[in-house]
Amino acid sequence: MWILLFVCAVLASPATLDGQEPVVADSSGAQSAERPSEKSLLLIPLLELYVPTLGYSYAGHWRRGIPSGLTRLVGFGLVMHADQFILGEGGRSCEGACALGSVLVIGGTAWAILDAMHLAHRDNQRVRTQRLRAEVAPLLDGARPGMSVRIQWD
Repeated sequence: MWILLFVCAVLASPATLDGQEPVVADSSGAQSAERPSEKSLLLIPLLELYVPTLGYSYAGHWRRGIPSGLTRLVGFGLVMHADQFILGEGGRSCEGACALGSVLVIGGTAWAILDAMHLAHRDNQRVRTQRLRAEVAPLLDGARPGMSVRIQWD
């Protein structure tokens, strides 16, 4: 089931696999690069918490989420191992492999959330910089070398 959700998330991800911006045709028929949108830093932790690597996929870096997803999968396997984890009043406490599995699950989840949020924040800053450059570029079109341009913000 996790694999199916991962595949669906990757296919639904707006990011291209080769890292290039998608090219779209506008109403006049000319091709232009589609402007990337900013990612929600509130949605990433929720996605990553419930489905491993989905937060990374939403952020556009699904490949980077594979190690943390595998770490959490191994952790779940260790926690749910029948010899180490027995439910009920007569069961043993969490020992050895179960404790290691818990550390892997909790640590892997915390790492994945923080890392995916950091990547999205960095990409959001890059998008803002590109938008600012696109807005300022027409102002600098007629500028000659040696000229200075003053931009006043209201």
